[in-house]
Amino acid sequence: MYPHLKRALGRKDSLFAPIKMRSREARDIDYSEGLLDTSQPCAEMPRSAGALWGSSLFVWSFLLARAGCQEVSLSSGRLLGVHVQGAGAARDYWAFRGVPFGAPPVDELRFKAPRPAASWDGVRDATVEGNMCPQVKNDQVRGAEDCLNVNVYTPSLDCPAEGYAVLVFFYGGSLIEGSNRYAPEYGPDFLVHHDVVLILPNYRVGAFGFLNLNTPGIPGNAGLKDGLLALRWVRDNARAFCGDPDRVTIMGQSAGAKMVAYLALAEGGRGTYERPCMATTMSPPT
Repeated sequence: MYPHLKRALGRKDSLFAPIKMRSREARDIDYSEGLLDTSQPCAEMPRSAGALWGSSLFVWSFLLARAGCQEVSLSSGRLLGVHVQGAGAARDYWAFRGVPFGAPPVDELRFKAPRPAASWDGVRDATVEGNMCPQVKNDQVRGAEDCLNVNVYTPSLDCPAEGYAVLVFFYGGSLIEGSNRYAPEYGPDFLVHHDVVLILPNYRVGAFGFLNLNTPGIPGNAGLKDGLLALRWVRDNARAFCGDPDRVTIMGQSAGAKMVAYLALAEGGRGTYERPCMATTMSPPT
């Protein structure tokens, strides 16, 4: 994926026109070094640190920064993210993983359109991966139904006045497998190095996502509806991660590109993104 994005970033008329290569050194970075997640775990907080919240916001923020963690506030609650070392000479960035955008699609929500995630109290740990959606791979069932989460990677939490461009990327997998978990082909290093916020949403796959019996109980296309809800979440929360909600590009690879094609046609997706981009798409049935 990176070679294609490199060429796109270098074109003035590209989807990413606001982003410019800054130096020869930046172009020569070997992003393949980012095969492993280089998150630095948050240092252990003093046992009394939690009590500082009510008495000294400044002291609490200082302790979090020293620990390699930082909080952001969403309409649904506060999140704790982690500082990540960039690959090679790429810049460091902040990662917020497993952030819920949809309620667990279980019981009466199974096979149906998702609902927004409920608010939470306190600070939610977003330093570790969330669940992948249920799928079968190598004859093993993996994942859990409580899987409607996004991973967010942002270059900085010191927001520029105009905000950063946002790329929402939908993974491939023939609509039967895949997830937003960290992988070399979905790694954020190249994009965050060029001032792009990368957001990777999960969506239901297989029978949970695309079984259609044309009945009220199983109306079909639940996975596509997950994508729509994720885009609304991005529109409402991009600014918390220094993203510009008016500069959102949606992109997908293979089955993810098929998702983007359908989302571009869906009336419910209007106003949630600026541009679509599809890579090696699967042709829709005719």
